Amino acid sequence: RGMGKIIAWSTFCNGGRAPKLVPIFHEGAENVMPQSSDTNELRSRIPSFGHGVYVIAGEPIELRDLLHAHRACVASREALLTDEPVCVALYDAICDRV
Repeated sequence: RGMGKIIAWSTFCNGGRAPKLVPIFHEGAENVMPQSSDTNELRSRIPSFGHGVYVIAGEPIELRDLLHAHRACVASREALLTDEPVCVALYDAICDRV
């Protein structure tokens, strides 16, 4: 639900325009900038060379129909702050689509 709320907020903060949501998968970045397993802090601020990073981007996920159907929620800052039932339904629907 949190991801759905962030997307709804981004629409509100972006003048009502729906965000472009592109799913990505990445693997290997942990070898370029390794972190301590105990603290999650970077082991070095200098990237480690010689490692591959694999990235795949999917097709954009269309959300305009969901956001348009719940325009009353997206257009009202107060509704977003109070988690009105219509907003909660929007967040859930966005998460289901993603």
